[in-house]
Amino acid sequence: MLLWALLALPALAQEPAWKKALREQAELHSWDPLDGRFAKETVLALERLQSTREHLRFVKANGIDLKVVEPNAKLPATAIGSYVEADRTMYINQDELMKGADELRRQEAPEEAIPGILAWKFLTTTVHEIRHAITRGRLRERVGVDLKLNPLEGEYLSFLDEARVFREAGRVRPELWSDPSRILEVERTSGRVLQEAARGVAALQAYVDEQYQGKPALLKEPKEKLIEEYARRKASLEKDADELLKTDLSAASDEETRADLIEVAYSVADGIVLYKQMLSILRSPERYEKLRTFYRTELDALARALEKPKKPRP
Repeated sequence: MLLWALLALPALAQEPAWKKALREQAELHSWDPLDGRFAKETVLALERLQSTREHLRFVKANGIDLKVVEPNAKLPATAIGSYVEADRTMYINQDELMKGADELRRQEAPEEAIPGILAWKFLTTTVHEIRHAITRGRLRERVGVDLKLNPLEGEYLSFLDEARVFREAGRVRPELWSDPSRILEVERTSGRVLQEAARGVAALQAYVDEQYQGKPALLKEPKEKLIEEYARRKASLEKDADELLKTDLSAASDEETRADLIEVAYSVADGIVLYKQMLSILRSPERYEKLRTFYRTELDALARALEKPKKPRP
């Protein structure tokens, strides 16, 4: 393995006292009773909509948990939510959730109603991440590949799903969005997604293109260009790996710097593996066509679902 020397370093014996204190404080901090109620209300919201039946089945079949946590290695500070398959857990950013709760309190929402309102307000985030998980599971079943690298088509699917669910949620719970002053800051992006979806699937995909500039698209770009791009990215990471191996760790006297270097090393190694997997698929005509057919079929199905809204359940 290219980074074996760096990754084989022994674990740090003891973290700095200040870092340990902050970590322990974060672990002790709980949003209870709102966090537990938020999770329960999210399940109730998923049960209420026709557009989320598949998501609810997936969550139950896979025993997926929903946890409200402060940003950490599994949930970047810039992310509102993240699904980690290895944990079978959907993580929601506690900081963003608390900001939403504060906004609702300023709007004089009853305290007992806040978890339920937030469950609906964050539903598009939950649905977006679950769709990524569903897509990866279907890829394993139908294409026979555990694709860890998400191409642009994966984002198309999650945003189409998000718009479809948000539209039905607005019909089922119109009181949560009928007053513009009640729109929370965290859901303004979803509002833009719904606005673009109202103009059509092509408009929504154009919006996603803007948000993910530079992300390769399997259905739009020639195979040769995709191979060239992924090969370039892989070579860049391999160069980074070579530079990391030249690093004299003995010169990094403080443990935090060493820990940061090890974290970067894992990230670089993971990236190389992901790009190698994608390149192997692109260089196999059969696997490449199967992958393209999968995404084309999934996108067509969700586009049809978005264009044909279902009536809300009574």
